[in-house]
Amino acid sequence: MINIRVNRNEIPEDQNGPWYTSGIRLGTPALTTRGMGKEQMEQIVGIVDTLLRATTPAHIEGKLSKGEVRIEASILRYCREEVNALVGRYPLYTELHLNEEALSRMQNCAIKKENRRIYGTG
Repeated sequence: MINIRVNRNEIPEDQNGPWYTSGIRLGTPALTTRGMGKEQMEQIVGIVDTLLRATTPAHIEGKLSKGEVRIEASILRYCREEVNALVGRYPLYTELHLNEEALSRMQNCAIKKENRRIYGTG
């Protein structure tokens, strides 16, 4: 949704059980590889906090869903822009020099993969 990947983790004594986990884990190796530190991690936590506070359970067949949520489009857009601005300041693998065609192909592959993940289409 906003270009942050997390692991869903179970929380001890979680009321929802192991299938609908309530916890997430933010790993730092990918961040430190980019040269990010504590300040950037705090920014990421702030973005995730903004997103989670704007999340409401979806209603499916008249019941609150444990697995589907609703988030206002403007909040999604804001969080995505914040993430993109942050990672733009910390490029990954700067020693690689790819031409525009290679970059375009990589971006198209990433977009297709994300569309398959979200919509089941390519």
